Amino acid sequence: MSIDPAIFKAYDIRGVVPSQLNEEIAYAIGRAFVVWLAGQRDPAPTIVVARDGRISGPSLFEAVKQGLADQGASVIDVGVLASEQFYFACAYVGAPGVTVTASHNPKEYNGMKFVKKIPFFLSGDQGIQELRTLVEQSQWPEVSKKGTVRTEDIRSLYVEKLFSIIPTSDLRPPTSRPQPPTVVIDTANGVAGPIITDIASALPVTVRHLFADVDGAFPNHPADPLRPENRIAAQQAIHNHKAQAGFLFDGDGDRCFVLDENGELVPNEFLGTLFAQDLLSAHPGATFIYDVRSSWAFPRVVEAAGGKPFMNRVGHAYIKPRMMEEGAVYGMEVSGHHYFKDFFWCDSGVLPMLYTLKIMSKTGKSLSELVAPLRQQYHLSGELNYAVHDAPGILKRLKEKLADAPKKYELDGVSFEYPDWHCNVRSSNTEPLLRLNLESMVSKEHMEERKKEMESIILEPITSSL
Repeated sequence: MSIDPAIFKAYDIRGVVPSQLNEEIAYAIGRAFVVWLAGQRDPAPTIVVARDGRISGPSLFEAVKQGLADQGASVIDVGVLASEQFYFACAYVGAPGVTVTASHNPKEYNGMKFVKKIPFFLSGDQGIQELRTLVEQSQWPEVSKKGTVRTEDIRSLYVEKLFSIIPTSDLRPPTSRPQPPTVVIDTANGVAGPIITDIASALPVTVRHLFADVDGAFPNHPADPLRPENRIAAQQAIHNHKAQAGFLFDGDGDRCFVLDENGELVPNEFLGTLFAQDLLSAHPGATFIYDVRSSWAFPRVVEAAGGKPFMNRVGHAYIKPRMMEEGAVYGMEVSGHHYFKDFFWCDSGVLPMLYTLKIMSKTGKSLSELVAPLRQQYHLSGELNYAVHDAPGILKRLKEKLADAPKKYELDGVSFEYPDWHCNVRSSNTEPLLRLNLESMVSKEHMEERKKEMESIILEPITSSL
């Protein structure tokens, strides 16, 4: 079968429909997943399947299910769910799974994520490229009997799981506050909308829910809260309703971004630092995982509170197994993924919202007050992207230009640490981009100066001598 190899990414399969991904390819991927699993464990496993709300989802979903069943798998269709609900379903059933989703990508995209066994996922290093080879060959082993498809609804069980981790009693506002806090929740017409609808009545807050209906056309704004323009509606609603916080979800609901009462984005490193502090009060000496791009705030605060932080390469397929290996209670990525041991070491978008509400309730402080000490000490650039044509050449040049850095490492891209600032530069796994994350311990102005220096190196033309 002719197939664009570019759709096989580091963490999943993702491409434009129908030019890169269509029903024929989805069917073949379904069969390939069963064949791949047969080499790992059971020749005719039970497989959980789900999808997000994209317009192309129903036809690709049916094709995947058919491919799985034709190769002999027993298929459990759990329906239209957020990725974290899909993870819960795989853990609850104790089975591998595939969900049809393209996360925060524009509406013309779709794709798939694969669970081998929670918390182990297929990645470019293990499984994804093998699926590619199987699909290209399209030579399917004969099966004695086709599999069956049945449906199962896990939504109420999932809600029970959420509130077993963070009981609603932990979210109640201080008695000194006369009214429950108001929060804005923007689910961007993605699949987190029904979750918020399911749990809103149980939350001791007033919820202003934006764009709750699932609509794969994303008619109000794209489901990517990383982009500032997609946060405007929530910021306006925070102002209009005098809300104490805003929570924005991406398309498949596994990432939550938090705005304070002023509509200002709380960096995920700072949010994770607050979570880690709270978790350490219940788990003294606990272990935590953070990604290589992170602010120094996270490991330094964790260590000061008696915890053990471990740095890891970027990507859910790498962080989840590391969490299990280390017994970590929590893991964090700069991109908005938050992982919890109590949630099978998987990422959740809803749990960060609940933890934020819990900490606000517990301390009686506003989000801006909670984050202010971190903002004053740690000055972040945020993730900056640069379109380049020779990423390996630029990374090599960076190592030459910053050879004086007291500490250098290549865990994921290249990282350089100086006494008062540090940075990481890594290639995008999906686009021809270099991504820069930089932090200064001196001032915002110092951070801007270092950023300009890094940009001058990154954007300098690559020349070669013949």
